[in-house]
Amino acid sequence: AFFTTTAIALAVYLQTRSDSIAGGDAGELVAEGCKLGIAHPPGYPLYTVIVYIVTTFGKHFLQNYSPASLVNATSCLFGSIAS
Repeated sequence: AFFTTTAIALAVYLQTRSDSIAGGDAGELVAEGCKLGIAHPPGYPLYTVIVYIVTTFGKHFLQNYSPASLVNATSCLFGSIAS
């Protein structure tokens, strides 16, 4: 049941994700993740490190995708696992 729910949620989230910065805190979290900075409190340290790893990997191997698109896809993965 877990894998089915995760797969369905991931498919829906990826189909509806934004390829750019949607608004709110999204721009700040993408920028801080790309530069390994500190977002406003509470800072989201684990999320920032994971986003940094994903965007660094993306610069080298997934050059067709923007950093915002990679960060949004990462958030889709985390959201689908949480569902």
